[in-house]
Amino acid sequence: MKKSIVYQIKFFITLFLLTLFSCNNESDIIDSKEQQIKDYELVSLKDYSTLTKTFKSQDKQDPFILKFKDEASFERTLKQLQQMTYEERILWMQNLEGFNSLQDVFEQALSDFDNVDETESSYMAFKQKYEQYLYFPMYKEDMGFYLPTIEEEKAILANLNGLVIVGEEIRNLKNIFNYSDLQTTGKAYYDLNNSMNLKAIALVNSSTVSDFIGDEVDSGWFYDSDGDRKLRFKFGRKSNKQNINPIPPSTSGFNFRMYLKLEISFRKKTWLGWANYKSETNTNMKFFIEGREFTYNFHKKADSSHDWLDSNPLPWGITGNYDNGKPIYITPPISAEFRTEFRAFDGTPVIVWTCYLPEATFVEF
Repeated sequence: MKKSIVYQIKFFITLFLLTLFSCNNESDIIDSKEQQIKDYELVSLKDYSTLTKTFKSQDKQDPFILKFKDEASFERTLKQLQQMTYEERILWMQNLEGFNSLQDVFEQALSDFDNVDETESSYMAFKQKYEQYLYFPMYKEDMGFYLPTIEEEKAILANLNGLVIVGEEIRNLKNIFNYSDLQTTGKAYYDLNNSMNLKAIALVNSSTVSDFIGDEVDSGWFYDSDGDRKLRFKFGRKSNKQNINPIPPSTSGFNFRMYLKLEISFRKKTWLGWANYKSETNTNMKFFIEGREFTYNFHKKADSSHDWLDSNPLPWGITGNYDNGKPIYITPPISAEFRTEFRAFDGTPVIVWTCYLPEATFVEF
């Protein structure tokens, strides 16, 4: 009898705990959904006519827009998108039924560009269709088309005209107005002319110099047999400059890191030049660092460029020498081999590139 009572008590305690756990989980899910609803909603611009006087010409094209409760809600959602992969952001966007974002327009343009040939008429018809939404630089040989936002995650939140409502303010998130703006994204055909000093890379938040440590090696362009497609690699050591605390390493909270970074860019020949487009790459990588071999695989299907950043920090140390009273740090040399499968290339779908990063020294700026 006593055992029966004990078992009954244990049963009810277990049932209570399971019910409590279930309720907590359900509450978490509900809270998460409620938070999402509170942060933003899809609204019609027609209901916010007092805010859209300066955007009347655009209202008729797409009446729907995302409205965020306040600045904190907007920044919170933007941060969530920044922590997602490209594939995760696209899925997030697709779940917003009835909403056409700048990213939607860009994805459609990437699809349509498959049918654009090297003639003027073909290119100009494409440009006329999308130039009110996307950025067409037509700068030297750069005949590409790009998202008109420096922060690509904002293209997910902006409607096809670049608009979003935050609180009671309507904003245009488009902020690429010239080629220099485009170059800051790292997507442009022509790079910014960043000078890299092997002995004086800045390790402070206010710095405007490159956040690469030592050389960034460029393979130059590889062309396919027809000469209408090309691809190139860039490889280097990228630091987490935005999170660096002051040197020396003994400083409380010091968290300097640097990582291997690979950038794979590709272009398609078109009228008067070259344009970015969407394609697929599969890359096997091999690195030799301090006598050890490391191998990775990187696969991506998206517009150019395909960027890979290693999750493991690189080794570095102190030389014992000083530059103007500041300690000099050193990171070892790296040998690398890349084998990229790129089916857009006729005849030779696998591109092989080997390179060498010499040891690099750096100091606090």
